[in-house]
Amino acid sequence: MIPEHWKMVYIAGAITRREEFRALRTELQTLGITVTSRWLDGAETYADDYNATQVAIEDFSDIKKSSAFIAVLDQPSTRGGTMVELGYALAMDNNILTGVVGPCEANYNLFIDLVDIKWLTIDALVGFIKSFQPEVK
Repeated sequence: MIPEHWKMVYIAGAITRREEFRALRTELQTLGITVTSRWLDGAETYADDYNATQVAIEDFSDIKKSSAFIAVLDQPSTRGGTMVELGYALAMDNNILTGVVGPCEANYNLFIDLVDIKWLTIDALVGFIKSFQPEVK
């Protein structure tokens, strides 16, 4: 049984890896987890006329309604959005569970030390969550 604090998860990561994170979302959904990250369904690239303010508001709204936040930082950040989202999740007062995937050297800052859980790989994260599922005999 998935614990309550893992039922609504926000995935943060590089937009260039959106397809990979969509696959992660699908895997988490098969475990009974709702992924709140609407950015995963957006356009593959930002057009000149996209509304950056609206995208940022949606991201923060999605984080706010989540019970867990996962930042994938196993590759160098190119734009910094994931770090902003991580800071937002850490600053919230709603007891959101925070986690980071990756060795984090390329994106390290002192706030990473404040997260609740760290995994080296996405596979390790998924294995951790699967450990909540009863074994089928």
